Amino acid sequence: GAAVKPESIEVTTKRKASIMHRFKKLAKEEWGLVNDFLRPRQKSFLTYLRSVLFYVMIPVTALSAILYYLCDNPRFLFAGSPSISWFLIFLFVRQTITLSLAKATEIIIIDFLCLRTRVTLKLCGPLITLVIIQSKGWPFVLGFWGLYDLLMLTGPERFSNHWLFFQSWISLFNSNNPSGSITSNVWSTNLYISAIVVGVVVALKRFAVGLYIGGRAYSKYGTKLAATIHKMIIVSQIASYAKEIEKATAG
Repeated sequence: GAAVKPESIEVTTKRKASIMHRFKKLAKEEWGLVNDFLRPRQKSFLTYLRSVLFYVMIPVTALSAILYYLCDNPRFLFAGSPSISWFLIFLFVRQTITLSLAKATEIIIIDFLCLRTRVTLKLCGPLITLVIIQSKGWPFVLGFWGLYDLLMLTGPERFSNHWLFFQSWISLFNSNNPSGSITSNVWSTNLYISAIVVGVVVALKRFAVGLYIGGRAYSKYGTKLAATIHKMIIVSQIASYAKEIEKATAG
């Protein structure tokens, strides 16, 4: 075949080096942005993690282990009921984890992607981004809590009943511990869906109210604000001219 010219090889090498340099620069900037975002939140994150582990998850898991291994694993008396140990883990451990995931999702999507970067704005547009920001707080957390419960705690699958179904060392966390019909119950599914719907509806309501109030405020004060900004620009220009005259005089 035709020989490759040294000039073309040099151009290709320079292009690759330029792409790698831009990629490294971008990665460094993004990492700095992430680091600046996470640093002030480290203390509150560790405090939350410590509180959840030592005041909720570990004590409840210990109590469930006592009921399962030492008290013959008692069950509720209604039909299709789970064991009390399984229900305690479901209510205070697994629900705490899905709630924490919802809160972490809020921090990542709203506090970081929406308010610190332009990623959401580019991907979803300004309207959807504004709706997401307006959902900040309990509507966002409630909606994603319902979504995570729907994905991780609903259905007849073994994963829904026991997240650690695949292991056989700790029978407290696998199918040996009766789970009843809670995860496959239609009422549970409807409850999770309702949480999602409520979160979305409240977010849309906040967006509509904010849009309405913003429109009213603009129609009422927009002209005055524009006049004030125009006057500020004139004052800034006069100050700039005065500095130039002062410099010319001093020279």
